[in-house]
Amino acid sequence: MATRKHQHTTTDDLLPWIIPGAALLIGTLFLAAWLGGTLAAALTGAGWHPPPFTLTTLKVLVTDGPTTLWPTSSTGALTAGMGTVFGATLILLITPVVLITRRGGKPTGLAGRRELAALLPKGAAARARQLRPSLPKSGRLPADDTGNLLGNLEPGGPELRSSYEDVELDLMAPRAGKSTGIAVPRVLRARGSVLLTSNLAPADWPARPADRIRALPKGTALLLATGVKPALVRLRPWYAEPGADRIALAAQAEVKAITERATERIVR
Repeated sequence: MATRKHQHTTTDDLLPWIIPGAALLIGTLFLAAWLGGTLAAALTGAGWHPPPFTLTTLKVLVTDGPTTLWPTSSTGALTAGMGTVFGATLILLITPVVLITRRGGKPTGLAGRRELAALLPKGAAARARQLRPSLPKSGRLPADDTGNLLGNLEPGGPELRSSYEDVELDLMAPRAGKSTGIAVPRVLRARGSVLLTSNLAPADWPARPADRIRALPKGTALLLATGVKPALVRLRPWYAEPGADRIALAAQAEVKAITERATERIVR
């Protein structure tokens, strides 16, 4: 008689961890309640008299409440003490995980703040003053006066801005935000006249982005600056900036007006 072979799933890998995970969670909650209640009782004048750290104490705490274990302290004080200890425990457990995750997600082999000092706010402002003598010699310059916004240095870095005399070549995957993250914000932030052109390649154009460029996360771009290593930047599309609602409403109104004019011509 043929037996049906059981297909291995991810759930099968997680099942052995259910009981240890539940025990760890209950133990952590009990430790926070035991220590928090004891500290609260001591701070309110009842002295340091911790109950036994046993399953019997856990049962009494769940069924009868904390005032049974610490009868001379109020329920509010005990609850506040337990909550404080539990919150501190969560912070101690979560902080290392977040730090390890951030360090593990940091791109390797890419330029950092030191290599891109000329594109950081201080360096961009210094270059802008050199190129535009009309700017104030001291004080803080408006950000858009210092150059074109490239994006934020990844991970979690400051703004990067190129000079208005720099030449840029943006290599990005299809639908990665070239218009919304680069072209449109440049026009909206421009400090003077803008000449915007478009040179679309035919559909059968053989040149394609490299695989590594295609693999970049959506909303990011690879910054290639002369003389430094490549850097990963997080784009800041126009619809995520202040004033986006006003721009969107104006665009909708303009589209509606164009549609109405076109409809009138067709009817005529």
